Amino acid sequence: MPGTRHHCHHLDHRAWDRYWQFFRDADAVLQEFEPRAHWGKIHFMTRSRLERLYPELDTFIQVRREFDPRGIFLNDHTRALVG
Repeated sequence: MPGTRHHCHHLDHRAWDRYWQFFRDADAVLQEFEPRAHWGKIHFMTRSRLERLYPELDTFIQVRREFDPRGIFLNDHTRALVG
């Protein structure tokens, strides 16, 4: 991926209900590669996974709180991850 020390791969798919188990299984298989999912797409990230993948997560959260103290730009999903 440009500007990082990470390789980049794109997996495109359609989010039909019958594929949810496949997405979860694929996510589990890929964990050994420490994937960083696109936040605007389907992913199964948790706060603990983010902390492992993004060493500067605490700094990001502090800056986010400084510029958005009322959480206007958060939704339920992002609030659980970086709120």
